[in-house]
Amino acid sequence: MKTNIVLVSLLERLNKKIATKISEEFDLYFADIADILQYNLVNEGEIESLCGIDYLNNLKNKTIQEVASYENTLITIPYSLFISEKNAEYLNKYGTIVFLKFPVSVLEKIKKTTKKETTKNEMEILIRTYNEHTALCEDVSDVVIDLTKSDFDFCYKKVKKVLDEYYL
Repeated sequence: MKTNIVLVSLLERLNKKIATKISEEFDLYFADIADILQYNLVNEGEIESLCGIDYLNNLKNKTIQEVASYENTLITIPYSLFISEKNAEYLNKYGTIVFLKFPVSVLEKIKKTTKKETTKNEMEILIRTYNEHTALCEDVSDVVIDLTKSDFDFCYKKVKKVLDEYYL
């Protein structure tokens, strides 16, 4: 039985912020896979240089499988990890996958307004590959929520409303 909710989005920070509040609202535990991996694999570069990339990827996949099997948890996962290997399949086994779909115009707006060069570069990559990213997520998601802007309050209310309706 699926006891978890998995939130996936191309906007990771907003995804995590929404997930934190939704988990409180729905009385669920919260697990961010990126944070768990960062904690468990303190020095990924050293692990990779000593043991190889395959070993590092196996450690990541085992952690994701473990988190997927948690119960009553709202899980967030970076898009890049979600689509690699069989991670979506593991997460789907125990959780309802919810894709927060933002239009490309939101990504473009973030790119224009940010001052950080790394964020601008990340947004440029997402914009160029937007159609492929969204198609992959839509294909494996149980629920797709179209969000027209990146305003937190707007997004939170819409996600909460859709999840309330989905679980009624």
